[in-house]
Amino acid sequence: MSNIIKNEILKDDEKLKFKLLFTSINKKKTFFIYSTSKSKQKLDQTNNVPFLPNLIHDSFNQYTWEEEAIPQIFTAAIQHIQSHYVIEETIIMRDALKRITWPRFRSTANNAQEAEWQEIFLNNTDKYLPGFKYLWEVEWEPVPGRPDLGQNDLIMTNGYGVFAVVEVKLIYDEDAVDNKRIRKVTEQARKYKDCFIKENMNNCKVLAVIGVTFTNQKNGTVRFLEEYDSLIANAIANACKLNIENFLFNLNNLIQNS
Repeated sequence: MSNIIKNEILKDDEKLKFKLLFTSINKKKTFFIYSTSKSKQKLDQTNNVPFLPNLIHDSFNQYTWEEEAIPQIFTAAIQHIQSHYVIEETIIMRDALKRITWPRFRSTANNAQEAEWQEIFLNNTDKYLPGFKYLWEVEWEPVPGRPDLGQNDLIMTNGYGVFAVVEVKLIYDEDAVDNKRIRKVTEQARKYKDCFIKENMNNCKVLAVIGVTFTNQKNGTVRFLEEYDSLIANAIANACKLNIENFLFNLNNLIQNS
């Protein structure tokens, strides 16, 4: 329950700033402009809440940062979001529903082996993609009703506004790092990531999107499209690890004091 109920809620203007931040870094920019109405600006000045201080510089509605600070920015951003974001019950319910209907999907899948590896990934997200434990979509169609134009394998979310577009592919060369099938699955992940970003361009519940490939090599190999995707995934994994450590620490104190 502690993961669902927070003392403070991430405000809509904060969500928009984080979305602009992630979007800008994904586009390899080091700034974004956040403008509001004059009345809203006065309210912001009254609240005087800095946005990721010491990492983001705010000057006349333009937020800038140093490229080398991006790993620290992601760490601070993810920790702040997970401390203030309320996980919606609909995400938890959607995950449960998708998993209930998964066996039916697997039984009708065109590629039984790939469906098996999709299931392996789903059942082991703590190992392969820590933090992204909620299943958002299976065989997502960028153009609804047109599977001939492409279907993404899996979309996962951490429940805090970050989504992972995952493409699964069987690779028959165990040690290959670059071949036709690896390039194909990478291209597919990039395509569907871009499509998902475009579809949710104005949706502040989708703060960031990363692209991931998962192959059967070496009992399951995860690759990220770019450093951007890897840094966000690592920040989320580290935040999860920290949450577990804090939980165990508090539990130990509770036991000792009981």
